[in-house]
Amino acid sequence: MTAIKAYLKQEREVLPLLLFRIVLGLLFLWSGIRFWAKGWIEDFYLSPDYHFRFWGWDWLPLASPQLCYFLYSLMLLAALGVLLGAFYRWSMALYFLLFTYFELWEKCLYLNHYYFVSLLAFLLCFVPLHCNTSVDAFFRPSLRRRHLPNYYFLLPKFLIAILYIYAALAKLEPDWWFRAQPLSIWLSARSSYPILGPILAWGPTAFLMSWAGFFYDLLVPFGLSFRKTRPWAYLFVILFHAMTAMLFSIGLFPYVMMGAALVFFSAEELGRFRFIYLPQEHLERPYRLYWPKLQTAIWVIFFSWQLLFPWRFLLYEGPVCWQEQGFRFSWRVMLVEKVGQLHYRLIDQNGRQKLLYPEDDLQPWQLQQMRFQPDMILAYAKELGRRHGARAIYAESWVSWNGRPSARLIDPNYNLLEAENGWKNWDWVLPAPE
Repeated sequence: MTAIKAYLKQEREVLPLLLFRIVLGLLFLWSGIRFWAKGWIEDFYLSPDYHFRFWGWDWLPLASPQLCYFLYSLMLLAALGVLLGAFYRWSMALYFLLFTYFELWEKCLYLNHYYFVSLLAFLLCFVPLHCNTSVDAFFRPSLRRRHLPNYYFLLPKFLIAILYIYAALAKLEPDWWFRAQPLSIWLSARSSYPILGPILAWGPTAFLMSWAGFFYDLLVPFGLSFRKTRPWAYLFVILFHAMTAMLFSIGLFPYVMMGAALVFFSAEELGRFRFIYLPQEHLERPYRLYWPKLQTAIWVIFFSWQLLFPWRFLLYEGPVCWQEQGFRFSWRVMLVEKVGQLHYRLIDQNGRQKLLYPEDDLQPWQLQQMRFQPDMILAYAKELGRRHGARAIYAESWVSWNGRPSARLIDPNYNLLEAENGWKNWDWVLPAPE
């Protein structure tokens, strides 16, 4: 135990963490500006008449249009603060709160990398990444340090390792290994690409990429952790994420992972960037961690949750990729391709039947997601029941999963006004097709 404590408190040169902060700040700022410039604030947050909320977060109020733009501007200002190291603690905390707030606004927009950014921003609130090469350190020379304890380097490394390793474990699915799905579907759709098209559409390519994806996710955190293998591992990080950025529309994620991997490097390996240091005007003393018991408790709870929460799918019946109970927040990356058809049968208080189609009210991007996600189908059923004062409402839901023939997803005889979303097993979802 003494050796572990000594290792955690051993101080290392802070250069990798400073570059990590600068790259993340640039990505935070660039992605936010891009989102605004494309008109997505209006399209995704303000235009819809109905928003799909995360279970347990329905109480979170949605901002008015004016307040929404103000909060988004504040988030961009916080991202700039992270980049420059200006009012760093406040900037990172504000970015975490506002980014997470916007992600909780609409469930249809959920992506694993948005979840990762929220977790990473929360974790970095505790890491003094403003100790050098920052506005804070420029105006407060007493903040300047070139060394920090090992545990500050291990916090982001551990989170990145969890993401990769759990993404690999999630790929231990028959569809991934023996049917090369959903990559077969996605790569076939790219057969018109110049030069690469025929290769992507060639059957064995999907299998090779599926298997390679598993071993990449499983091994890359270990490859990055050792000096001899680190350059090769980082080369694979660049190539892998550059390829996924080219083939799939997954936004910020490839670039975040390229930047995040820098934290695995040592200052010696990044020595050419030492010019970014501010002049050191005082002798460094051993770093003092404020409220050590409180911070340690927060880190232990945080990582215990990250290690345990993704396994909750084991509590429920059926394949998680079909019924999706326990699917989100568990690093199940690129495992599912679903296409759905849906309408509702509503019975009013007088016993009359009416057919309702969600495309009449929802945005196309909402419709694309909710047609095959049981909790969204349930949420919208309850919304329709509330609007129409219905006595009962039933879903006629057909879903094709990873290239299989369409099958019923929701029990057509189950009154969804009596169904519940929550921790219990969803008995209103039908078993997966063979």
